[in-house]
Amino acid sequence: MAGFKDDFYKGLSLRECLYGGTALFVGVGGMLALIFGYKVNVNVAVIISMPFIAVIGLCGFYEKNGMTLPKIVKAHIRILRQKPLTYQTVRPEDRQSLYIISRQEYEAKDSVKIRKRGQKDDRS
Repeated sequence: MAGFKDDFYKGLSLRECLYGGTALFVGVGGMLALIFGYKVNVNVAVIISMPFIAVIGLCGFYEKNGMTLPKIVKAHIRILRQKPLTYQTVRPEDRQSLYIISRQEYEAKDSVKIRKRGQKDDRS
């Protein structure tokens, strides 16, 4: 979305409004719960709730290369979880021991029988 923004309310998109409202609700609700429920000092309540407000706000407003923060985090987790790619070389003299599927068996689409290269067929 280069240059064009879908306005919903005062220049903000619907996604930004929803995340902004959620951040405000969680921030104020969390601070009131800490102040009145757990009798925490006001300054400490603000400091404790600030990371939650920041993360929710970044989810709504941060965008890089057309991806929002949740999409970026999911992509990084997927990259971290993927298995490393391996490559195994095969020397020409080792190719004789590889198993192959005969072309006739593949074209017949019967039960495929795997045989060693150079081995005769057992068909009757």
